Parts: sequence; structure tokens; C-alpha cells
Amino acid sequence: MNTAISTSVRVGSRLWTDGGINNLRLIDCDRLDPGAREIEIAVSHAGINFRDLLVAVDGPDGAYFGAECAGVVTRIGGQVSGVAVGDAVLAYAPGGLQSHVVVPAEVVVARPDSIPAAMAAAVPIVYGTAYHALVERARVRSGERVLIQSATGGLGLVAVSVARRAGAIVYATAGNPARRELLRRLGVRHVADSRTLTYAETFRDPAGGGVDVVLSAHTGDSVEAALSLLNPFGRYVDVTMPDNSPLRIPVAALSHCRSYLQVELHDLFDYDRSRLRTILQKVVTMVEQGELPEPLIRVFPVEQAADAFGQMLRSEHLGKFVLAFPSPRTEP
Repeated sequence: MNTAISTSVRVGSRLWTDGGINNLRLIDCDRLDPGAREIEIAVSHAGINFRDLLVAVDGPDGAYFGAECAGVVTRIGGQVSGVAVGDAVLAYAPGGLQSHVVVPAEVVVARPDSIPAAMAAAVPIVYGTAYHALVERARVRSGERVLIQSATGGLGLVAVSVARRAGAIVYATAGNPARRELLRRLGVRHVADSRTLTYAETFRDPAGGGVDVVLSAHTGDSVEAALSLLNPFGRYVDVTMPDNSPLRIPVAALSHCRSYLQVELHDLFDYDRSRLRTILQKVVTMVEQGELPEPLIRVFPVEQAADAFGQMLRSEHLGKFVLAFPSPRTEP
């Protein structure tokens, strides 16, 4: 039996485009009923990510739009426990760019009062990915050298913090002088230009040593340059989208026990939701306790989504963009 906040109609809204950023708009949509082990969330804020930008440019065409949100529980399935209607939550939420989203209960975690909803909506993807990539997959150790490519984006800034918390020495690239200066102000000593390949020589020490871990979403020649920096036993962590120009790594580049690791948080959603939940709970606790900084965000009303996506397309953003949805319609 579902428990629910009473609503006047079971109609919500979602962000949609027929193709192209300028066609982004809210449209009415039916609200789905949660299944036995699912939760419906009235979305107050939703983070936007690079994948969403690609979907917006090409048109959804069946692809999920949005993947993270914060809001309030409005309905729960009959077999859900530990969550109540009215709870403030955040979630890994495929299709989260809508007023109401139904997600499996395993990927919903409580939002602490100390983390505002707008910030909470920016946590699941970049914090989850950075932690999973560097702590769980690459197993970064104290004293190791970690190269973070494009380090002033949403993922990059969090990855810098995760690596430093592990005791690593951070090497970072960014695409313009202002972004590189931001990294220096954050205490990153080794900074170079991400839009040229000279960073490889800049970061190589006089004895020829390189880095132990690379975290990158780059493709093309930059991959070869980063691999040339990888020390024996080094780990190259690829966070590009699997369906977006998959990398071709020459076998010779992985000699001397070097490793190639692909990280895609949605794989955990598909195949290991309990592990995804554990990661989400871990990073939320780390933010709540000050072990990781709060996300650097800019909030746009959802009606200004085209402006937010346009700035992302032009690489004018720092950190994360978050869309704010109108309050859901409810009965008095």
C-alpha cells in the first residue's frame, strides 16, 4: 500500500527538448506510481552533468535525462522501510530532471540538515565518482602522485579534495589562466594547461619520474601524453562516457604492471545498487563532517535551463550547475 502526500492531480513536469539547447522547456508528464521497493521524490533541485549536455544537444530519444536530485519523499512502495513521506533526501536518479521522479529505494539517502538541498543535488555524481574512482578503484595511497585532468569542473574539484585527503600529491590541469589560478589558490602546487600536451613534460621530474594515477575524461592525443607520464604500477582511470568515443589503449602502454580502469557510476546502478548506496552514504557523511568541502555550485531556475546548458557547452562554468524546480502543487 502506497503512502502519499495528497496531491490535486498525478501530473508533473519534466525538462524536455526535441533536440538542441535552445529548445529546452518544461512539459507536463504523468507521474509514475512507485513499485513495491521504489520511492517517489518531489524534486526541488537537480544537478546537471556532461552526459545531460550531450543528451540535450542530440535530443533525449529514449535516453534518461538527469541522474541526481534532492527533494522530499512523496510516496513510498509497500516494501520500503526506513524512509517516510516528508523525509528530505538526495538520490542517484536517472531521469531526475523532472518535478517528480521514481527511483529504487536503495539509491535514496537522507539529506542532513546541514547540507542545503541545492548542494545535496550536486553530490551523487561527482562525489560518488571521485570517491569510487580514486579510493575504491585506483586505491590511491599517501605520497602517490595523482594527475587530475580538467580539474576545475565539478568532478575535478572534488577529485582534488579526495586525492589530497588520501595524502596524495596532486597534479592538475585546467583550460585557461583563471582556472589555473583558482587551483593554485586551492593549494595545488603543480598546475598546467589542459589544452596543450606540454603538461606531460612540465610534470615529469628531472629523474624521469611521472605520476602514479591519472584521472581523466580526455580523449585523443591527451590520452597518449598522460599514459607517457604513468609510472610502473600506475593506474589510468578513465571517466569518459562508455558510449562516447571509447578509448583505444595500446597494450604497450600498460607494460610494467600499469592498469587501465574505466569508471561509470551508472554501472553500479545497473549491477550493484547496494554498493552505490554505500558510496552515497559515505560521501554525504564526509561532506556533513567537513572531511570533503561542500560543492561549488551555481543554481538556475529550471526555466533558465537553456542558459545553464549553453554556458556548459561553452565551458564557461566552474564546479556544478544545479536546476531549481518549482514547488510541487499540493492540496491545502
